[in-house]
Amino acid sequence: MNESRKSEKRLYKNVILQIEEIIDSNGLQSGDRLPTERNLAERLGISRAVIREAFRILEVNGMIVSKMGGGRFFKTKVNVREIIEALGKADLLDLLEMREVIEMRIIDLVLERAGEEDLASIKEALEQSADVYVNDNKFHLALAEASHNNAFYNIMRYNLELMAETRQKVLGTASRSVQMPQEHMEIFLAIKNRDAATAKKVLRKHLKSIQQVIKSESS
Repeated sequence: MNESRKSEKRLYKNVILQIEEIIDSNGLQSGDRLPTERNLAERLGISRAVIREAFRILEVNGMIVSKMGGGRFFKTKVNVREIIEALGKADLLDLLEMREVIEMRIIDLVLERAGEEDLASIKEALEQSADVYVNDNKFHLALAEASHNNAFYNIMRYNLELMAETRQKVLGTASRSVQMPQEHMEIFLAIKNRDAATAKKVLRKHLKSIQQVIKSESS
């Protein structure tokens, strides 16, 4: 990694820590609105582009949520490192099996509970970012949120974080960067059409690609 990239990562990390301090010092609760990009840029003396990237990282990790035209809101504070340490050397294939079971149930709950606003949020997640990895995170978290089961949402967030490195390798391939958005859209359309069987079939295919990478690297 070159020095410029290292410097950027340190900058984003410092900004994220400062945003976390602002959340703590102001006693923000889940659902409270965060200061605007402009406000934070002026307060911290950095560009709005850096603030925007820090927000993106926090959103991918489930700490904040963006609402179209409505700003950004604090969601919940989690310590992913504690989860990682608790799981220790959990096998990636085990984590993937867990994810499949959870997401199949999430699809059932979405079909039972999701309203038009939830479906709009899932569709919005599909369109928010051109970055394949960010897009994948946003989609699966929006799907979990639409289940209206906070435990499933948090478990999905932890699972995505724990498997981040492997998923980045999968999504970084040319074929998957094209196929993944298509699969997301197929899952969304199946849910919209109340077709649980198709949604689950495409999801299994989606997860199979990650499984194949894990097996090929361990062989």
